[in-house]
Amino acid sequence: MATPDGDQSCTATYSGITVKLLPGQLENSKADVIVSTTSSFPNLNGVIAKTLSKFAGPSLQADCNMNYPNGIQDGQVVSTSGGNLNCKKVFHIKLSEWNHSNGKSIVEGSVTECLTMLQSAGFHSIALPTIGTGGFKYPAKDVASAIFESAKQFSEKNPGYHVDVIIVMFPSARDVNQEFKDILSQTFHDVRKDVTVKKKVVRFADNDNNEETVLSEKETYIDKEKRVFIMLKFISNNIDKANEAFRIAMNH
Repeated sequence: MATPDGDQSCTATYSGITVKLLPGQLENSKADVIVSTTSSFPNLNGVIAKTLSKFAGPSLQADCNMNYPNGIQDGQVVSTSGGNLNCKKVFHIKLSEWNHSNGKSIVEGSVTECLTMLQSAGFHSIALPTIGTGGFKYPAKDVASAIFESAKQFSEKNPGYHVDVIIVMFPSARDVNQEFKDILSQTFHDVRKDVTVKKKVVRFADNDNNEETVLSEKETYIDKEKRVFIMLKFISNNIDKANEAFRIAMNH
């Protein structure tokens, strides 16, 4: 199957596992668990760790300090609260400089531990970064292979466990993202591109900047009289009623 390209997300399924590559920002992810990577612990360091800590609020760093005052080993995974992030827990992986002799196996071990902890907690979704491929300069090909092979092997050993593994790809890291897409296709073979349907907007005649999320087949301008009728329906905050009002108004 052809390798997905561009910034488009793509998905592979294997046994009980679904692996999705999704362009975006890790701190905006919605999952049971978000995975952070740091070069030091408990003092969170590195772009990902600091960004997640900023969005999570002070409780994330405080949780690290309280529960792991003596730090953790390279490659070790520990769990803390998620603070204000849209997750139930944050898993922290401590990274060190890439070692060609055992770097891939360390990433494999960390990912396997994340999935084991996820299952033990009764969770079913996890969002990870492209581990170490940014500031740590981990080779994307090796990291992608380590993540996908770990997920595949974990699924084979736990066939009744269903889990969504979301790899959040930084949009500007195009070379890294393409490597991940290539390896995803090589590992799982059955990879599909995800189609994003863009909503058309309604622009009201007296205010071109006023956009409402009413679905329509084409961009539409509405005169003031029809606008009054539609806006009455919008007050209910019910999209079905709004769409109904839109259809009625356009037929008048």
